[in-house]
Amino acid sequence: MISLLEREMLGDPTWTAVLATQVVKIREADAALRRIVPPEECREAHVESLSASGDIVLAVEYALKGVRLVDPNLVDQAEKYFASAAAKGEVFDLMLEALTP
Repeated sequence: MISLLEREMLGDPTWTAVLATQVVKIREADAALRRIVPPEECREAHVESLSASGDIVLAVEYALKGVRLVDPNLVDQAEKYFASAAAKGEVFDLMLEALTP
């Protein structure tokens, strides 16, 4: 993953505002996912998806803060949460496959 601190748009207020808007959309998507009440046989997979989504929210929040402050430590933390979310997403995919007849 290319570090957010290496991007050409770093420091551009328009780009930062667009990034902040996307963070809001990701938070809204996470909230919508948390309102879903899955059938009993899907609950374990849903919990895994919630965990992945929570990591994504943390990742984008750290990323945005890291970009705003030009702080590589915050961006590194964001990348760790992105990696964790990806791993949980893979587990979720396997769980869905197991549920598919």
